[in-house]
Amino acid sequence: MFESLDVSEYTARETLSSVGELHVQRNWIDVEILRHGLHFADLHPGTATVSDHELVPGGEQSRVYGGSGCPSVAEFAVAEFGVMIGRSTTSAAKYMGQALALRHRLPRIWAQVLSGHATAWRACNIATACRELSEEAAGIVDRRVADIVDTLSPLRLHNIVKAA
Repeated sequence: MFESLDVSEYTARETLSSVGELHVQRNWIDVEILRHGLHFADLHPGTATVSDHELVPGGEQSRVYGGSGCPSVAEFAVAEFGVMIGRSTTSAAKYMGQALALRHRLPRIWAQVLSGHATAWRACNIATACRELSEEAAGIVDRRVADIVDTLSPLRLHNIVKAA
């Protein structure tokens, strides 16, 4: 499936250069997967599902995965997306919720991710930490940490979220 690089002949400098390039590629791919998740969510809005008073047992329902202020998504879309990224439905729901929270609740942090100034996985951790916060409190965190996403320790992030 993957073609491995033959690194056995690399010098130390070439090894570091190659791993640096791979790291940049991985970060870019992480951002692209988040963007694809957002697009897939946009293609499956929760409002397109059966209304609450017409729910069919086992039928698709509308879910909000990213917290207050995020749009709802048709729940089966999350399962489909999860299959394609190798995640369980629960894990895919968390991931899509992180992406939606970044775009809708933490726009400054999301802008930093899109510009390459913050890594996607750290931003996703912040989105998870802010999941239960109100939109206003999430906005406070967004303003406080957008410029320092990649420098936050888990304890510092916890303290900022707790203060918000």
